[in-house]
Amino acid sequence: MTIDGALLRDLCVQINAALATVRRKNRLTIKLGNESYDGTDASGEFQLHIVAPIGGHKGRQWIVAAAEVSARRTSMAIVIRSAALTLANHKHSKAYAASIESVEGGGSEGRSYIVCSTYGAIGSIQKPGKGTPKPVTLEAAEKFYNKLVTEKTTIPCSCCAGLYVITGAAAATSKPAVSAALAHFPSFFPELLEPIVDSETNGYLEDDQYSLEEKFDGTRLSVRRDADVFAGYNRLGGFIPVPVEAEKAVRVLGCGNIWLDGEFEHGQFVAYDLLQFEGKDYREHAQSYRRQQLERLIVDGPFMRLSKEYLGSADKTVALAMFRKRGIEGVVFKHRRSPYMPGKQGVNRKLKFWEDCTVRVSQKMKNDSAHSFGVEVLDAGVWKSVGNVTCKGPLPALGTYREIKYLYVGTGGSLYQPEDRGARTDVTDADCDASKLKHKATARVG
Repeated sequence: MTIDGALLRDLCVQINAALATVRRKNRLTIKLGNESYDGTDASGEFQLHIVAPIGGHKGRQWIVAAAEVSARRTSMAIVIRSAALTLANHKHSKAYAASIESVEGGGSEGRSYIVCSTYGAIGSIQKPGKGTPKPVTLEAAEKFYNKLVTEKTTIPCSCCAGLYVITGAAAATSKPAVSAALAHFPSFFPELLEPIVDSETNGYLEDDQYSLEEKFDGTRLSVRRDADVFAGYNRLGGFIPVPVEAEKAVRVLGCGNIWLDGEFEHGQFVAYDLLQFEGKDYREHAQSYRRQQLERLIVDGPFMRLSKEYLGSADKTVALAMFRKRGIEGVVFKHRRSPYMPGKQGVNRKLKFWEDCTVRVSQKMKNDSAHSFGVEVLDAGVWKSVGNVTCKGPLPALGTYREIKYLYVGTGGSLYQPEDRGARTDVTDADCDASKLKHKATARVG
């Protein structure tokens, strides 16, 4: 296959970042002619041997002739201590987890220890946090671990003064696949949606070639399993950790090779497309056929469910009204005869349910470098901050009124994706009514 040199360098960076996250000491080396791009010190190497330049060196197009993989495998880490914490109030809905893991090598008993942590919104894909850069003694690991937990439970949050609360032992956390596994999976760019406006909606409702589904606002996640190795892709095609819940759900299907596209939301993987199954590639098939095969595979469970599909003008119209009432982000229209096409191809569409509100300009909710201003609404006679809004022109004066376009109020109490639509001089404080705001739907819909 042919691949651009810059893409190879980006691949190298992604894989080495994944290695750093799980604190492996392996290295990926990519060679382009006389140039070599590699990572950290290695106990093993993963090399892509690049030969036969195409179109000369300036074109930087090369044929990847072979891949050589050699690495020392480390044993599975054993979690010996862990804690799960949450911070949930009117502004935040966050999770944090920390653990001490025992690994082979070093120490008087042939074992040493690492500390890992993750953080993120409750129910979303968790991001890697602070940890020990290399294996240490048990005493040092416990000191580092206790420091992490103590900071979360005793130092108040800077914007809400809240503290994390320990809710129990942490569940197993997902780690990115190691380099050998990532090299096994192909590059991938997911299908993306083109936006439409309300005035275009009727055409898609009346066209039977289009189905309607809920638009989710979690984290885009394409999960691929090959034997016992899992890989996750985000909306940019980059590798990301596969959440434990998604991995469990895919294992339950009992197949050795499968590739699903979907979204991770509220701790659950929502599947809405089938790209590959037991060695057969479905991407060239029509969306209706892929959907039919997906419905035969997926049974709703605690960790995975199938996105509900609506067909026919009548059912789509009823579903659209229902989703608007529930306060979700929007809906998706998919062409049923279309194959799976990467990127934005102008075939499948998304309609976001934008709302408008009147707010009063206030001090910014938090100090940041963005050119933005704070906004507030009147809630039972008390002014309440609803976040910051980016400003394209001069900052408006405190106490003046603005019209804001937004999708909903998030669980933290701030407007989601707010856009400034300009000044309002014909309103009063009473028009900044918090009760008129649309809040994010938290329950499953459909």
